[in-house]
Order: sequence, then structure tokens, then C-alpha cells
Amino acid sequence: METFTADCGKPSVHFYGHTHAYSRGHSKEHEHVMMNVATGGGNIDYWGEFAQTDYPEHIISQDDYGFIWAEIHAGTDPYFILKRLSRGNENQDRDNELRDTLRIKRYNLPPTTPTCAFPEPNSSISPDCIVLFTANPYNDPDNDPHGATQWQIATDAAFATIVYDEWRQYKNEYNNTDSQANDNLLNEAVGILQPNTTYYWRVRYRDRALAWSAWSSTAVFQTTASLASDNLLLNNGAENGTSNWTETAGSFESITSGQCAGNNARSGARLFAVGGVCEDNAYGEGYQDIDISTYASAIANGTATAKFGGYLSDYQGSDRPEFRLSFLNAANNIIANTPNYGYKSGSWTLLAQNATIPTNTAKIRFILMGTRESGSDNDSYFDDMYLRIDTLNCGVLYPTCAVAPDINTPSGGDTPCSGDIQTFTCTTPIAGSIYQWSVAGGTILSGQNTPQITVQWTDNAIGTVHLEQIQP
Repeated sequence: METFTADCGKPSVHFYGHTHAYSRGHSKEHEHVMMNVATGGGNIDYWGEFAQTDYPEHIISQDDYGFIWAEIHAGTDPYFILKRLSRGNENQDRDNELRDTLRIKRYNLPPTTPTCAFPEPNSSISPDCIVLFTANPYNDPDNDPHGATQWQIATDAAFATIVYDEWRQYKNEYNNTDSQANDNLLNEAVGILQPNTTYYWRVRYRDRALAWSAWSSTAVFQTTASLASDNLLLNNGAENGTSNWTETAGSFESITSGQCAGNNARSGARLFAVGGVCEDNAYGEGYQDIDISTYASAIANGTATAKFGGYLSDYQGSDRPEFRLSFLNAANNIIANTPNYGYKSGSWTLLAQNATIPTNTAKIRFILMGTRESGSDNDSYFDDMYLRIDTLNCGVLYPTCAVAPDINTPSGGDTPCSGDIQTFTCTTPIAGSIYQWSVAGGTILSGQNTPQITVQWTDNAIGTVHLEQIQP
């Protein structure tokens, strides 16, 4: 169906059943809808009852009975409308309740190409901060709502080496929770930036009728040196065999590039194979303990953050490499753990995470895990892992909220007079912000507490507009 859409230039949809629950999603690169129309009867696939996966293509999944109503409209501007009418389930009755709908057009104008607002071109950014990448407000020529945003960051202008690639859709209703509910699709918090590096980034928008805009022009920026600690992991890339690491399950190997038909090292001559590519095991695990008592004061004050991660790969996305941190007290007892972080990809992929270090932590245990999910080998590989301690708490870097007047003057001049009306807009709105406007020499007609206000000037003297954008 994707090939049909690509070859014919027409949107498409396929309906399927099998899994006993409703689900709807879209192909990332094609105007193609996938819709699970189940179920009208029989057993429902209730949440938690069976193995379930939150697929990135799907934006809504519901464990209830129901059916799909399809409207096909022909003519010079053809389109189709799909509606999910729910009958509920054994825990909650619904009487043909409309719980999902979408409209796909044959002729659909794409959104206006976005621009990169922050980080600004040629700016310098601290790698110790979480950076709120921001694009300009969404605009669509035929007024389709904002459906998705894709963010890409690379270390080269051709985007051959992409270090961050996220496709955010306007909704992700899964297990009765919409994890995208507070995402305005205009900002993306990124915490993977490395020191002394030149980065290139771009963004594109998609409307809910599934048309992508063109990619924005590329913005380039640099990161400064890091003020966090040096990498505290010893033998972080397997160059010294498995020294400084302890095997706890399966096989924990240091292999040379291509050894036992494994992957090549990302850097140097060796890499970690956790789970066993030379000695096959379904699961492998190993760890390294790092003494962080040097940072005891900041840890006790709750101002110490662990920055950790590294490069992961497997064989053609077949197995699952993962890592996590455990925080240990002076008695060597685990007092907290981070979640497991992993990624399935045949090419080296950087995963970078941050975690507040709990008070009373004396050691950090860095754990590598590999799980075989297909075949006989456990192709779970790691290289260039790192752990740094940050006591400065840079926090989040936000873009400047620029106030840009859209002048509307009856006299036709570029300076407003008494009685004239102007619109002032925060050009980089951030989801969840509180907007507090104040005006001298005029009256706010509308928009207080929103990113845009309309002002009527009442004084021929110089007037001022002030905005505080507050992140709760």
C-alpha cells in the first residue's frame, strides 16, 4: 500500500483485525493509514493481559468493542472520513460513542516549511544543559491541524551521521494514557549534546491529513567545553579486555572488530559483546562500580546529576543491548535504579541520559545488558560508554521569547498613534508556560495569559510592552 501511495501519489488505508482491540496509526513517510477495526465480538485484548507493544507509527489504541464507519467522497476534491464508534467493554458501556476520527484528502497542501528558532545559527551552547530546541509556530495553508514534528540533529551538514532523530505525533494514546498530551510539537528537550562539537539540526512539520512540509533550512551551532567531571568509567570501550568490569550473567566479552562475525568497533580496535557472540547466551550482564564519594557534599544537597550513556548496536536490529545505573550507599546496598535504556539498530547509535543522584549515594554501578531476541547469537554491542558527574545544574536552556509587533496603523505610518491597535506575539511559545503581559500607555484588549495580545494605544507618549514567560 505504501508503494501504491508513492507510485500513484494518492493516500491509502488498510484495515486489519487479528489483535482484538482498536488501533490506528500512519506510515512515517507515506500518506498511508493503518487501522485495526477489531473487535465486534469475542475476547478483547485487554491492557496487560498479553504481550503488547507501543508502536511509534500508532497514535491511538483502545481495548473496547466497536466498528468503523467510512465515508468516501468523490468529485473534484475527493476525500475519505473514518470514524471509530465504540460499544465499550465489559467494564464500561458505550453506545456507539465516537472515540476517534480522521479526514484524509486526495489534494492536500503541506504545512509551511518551519524555521529553526533555537538554538540559533552559529550560537554556542553548553553541553551540560538540556536544550529546548524550538521551531517557529506551525502554519498550514488549508488549515489542517498540526499532526507531527520530526527533529534531527547530526554532526555533519549532509545528515549522514544523525545523533538524534525523533518523530513526535500529536497523540499517543496507549494503555489509557496519552503520553503526548502536553507536547505542542514546537519544542523538543534534548540532553545528548557532547562537548566541543559542531552540530547541525533541522525540523519538519506534518499536518493531520498526512502531508509533510519540506525540511527547514539547516542551522549549525557549537557546544563549549563541559564543566562536568571527566568520564569516570575505566576501560569504557573494551580496549583493555574486560578489565574493571564484572560479569554477572551469561557472557561478557571484549572482542575485536568483526571477531566471531560480530560488529566492528565504533572506535579503537575492540568493543563489548554482552550476552555472547563468541559464546552464545540468551542473556548477558556485567557491571562496573564507580566511587563517587568525592561529590558527597553535592550529593547530600541534591545538586549532583549523573550524565551517562554511550554507543549501542546489534545485528540488523535483531537483539537488544541495554544499560542502566544502580545507586549504592556506603553499605553497598542498592537504594535506587534508573530505567533500562536500549535501542535496536544495526548501526552505532548514541544514547545519552541524565539522572539526579539520590542522597546517601556512595557508588554508582554502571550495568550493561544484552538480550537475544532472534537467531543463535546474542548480538548486543557497546562502545565508548561514559559516566560524568555534574554539580552545576545548568538545567534547561530556553529560547528568548521575542515580542514582535504586527503594526496596524490607520495613518499608514510605521509608528502607532493614540487609538491605533497592534498585535504582539511571543514567537517561541513553550508548552505549559504562563504568560504575564503588562502595557504602559495602552490597554490590553485581548490575549492576557496567552502567547499573543492585542493592544490599543491610549497615549501619544512612548508606550511599552513587557512579557514574562514563566515555566512552572
